[in-house]
Amino acid sequence: MGQGYSLTTLSAGSAGIDVPELSDLMYEKSMGGGRFMKSIRARQQNGLVFVKVIMKPYPTMELEPYIKEIIRERKLLSDVPNALSYERILETSTSGYLVRQYIHSSLYDRMSTRPFLEDIEKKWIAFQLLGALRDCHALDVFHGDIKTENILVTSWNWLYLSDFSSSFKPTFLPEDNPANFSFYFDTSGRRTCYLAPERFLVAGEEPGNRHVNWAMDIFSAGCVIAELFLESPIFTLSQIYKYRKGEYSPEHGQLAKIEDPEIRDLILHMIQLEPESRYSAEEYLNFWKNKAFPEYFYSFLHQYMSLMTDPSSGRTKVDAESANRGESDGRIERVCLDFDKISYFLGTSSRASQKVSSPTVARLTGNILPVKLDLPDGGTINCQEQKRMKVS
Repeated sequence: MGQGYSLTTLSAGSAGIDVPELSDLMYEKSMGGGRFMKSIRARQQNGLVFVKVIMKPYPTMELEPYIKEIIRERKLLSDVPNALSYERILETSTSGYLVRQYIHSSLYDRMSTRPFLEDIEKKWIAFQLLGALRDCHALDVFHGDIKTENILVTSWNWLYLSDFSSSFKPTFLPEDNPANFSFYFDTSGRRTCYLAPERFLVAGEEPGNRHVNWAMDIFSAGCVIAELFLESPIFTLSQIYKYRKGEYSPEHGQLAKIEDPEIRDLILHMIQLEPESRYSAEEYLNFWKNKAFPEYFYSFLHQYMSLMTDPSSGRTKVDAESANRGESDGRIERVCLDFDKISYFLGTSSRASQKVSSPTVARLTGNILPVKLDLPDGGTINCQEQKRMKVS
């Protein structure tokens, strides 16, 4: 009544982590303005964690069915290199808590942070997102709320798909009540919409026993990839309504600004209005191999970067007594030792061709910038100097 939302769930605005079960966590600050679940950054003995809190609308409400589903997802996702699940799931008499590793940058943050992403880096992130969906969907795990805020990126541009929510957020929303979308999905307040159009029901339409499926995740991923290359979203909530009715299309407007035709075709195929017309994530990776994505993403780079970044940067716990393990030094030394192999698989110029005085075009970026370093003898001479460097 009045200006209140007609929803049964209490706002999470007053939620906190001051409960005995989370006594090992120290509150640092609130993150985001979500009304359904409050997001909190907290400090643990081993580092930072991210906590999502939901308030029970009534004390007798049982969260056990949701907890079982989240635990099932966590077990299945433990071997997916590009997925980050919740480590701790807790229920009290008044609230529910989800705790996972904290990673500094989301994709939304990374797009506006210097140094800005180059096209090849954007393709690498899009490739990892599709790879994460391929692995998750193969395990019958669906995300349900893919957006730039729920995709985490490390300083090495390794991607983690996080905050899976298909088990507790609604699959379908009424088209005539935008308050539901704002409450559950518009955590940033930007009014940006990544949800597939088939998830909005007209008045009187019954959802039946349908749940989040792979086609819905594919549409959301297409919106994310489009925003990655355009640096602006392609759908607001009102535009999704119009797109569903055939009154709006981003094809000849925003998407026309993407210079790479293969990336543009990939996005257009992923955001098709009919879910049956979309491919699976694996089919997109196979069809756009050597088109939107270079071959070395498949044959070398993903496996190598997985070994370089895991288990140190997100999914594996680090004990307090071994928190400073010289990981930065180890990574730099590994790159030095493997420089010949890296150069071969990435198709960079040989040492003989590097002696040519005229500037050469970098094959990975397509121009002479950024400046390429001339590393003599495959980059093995100055390894000791590079070992003393620290990466963030």
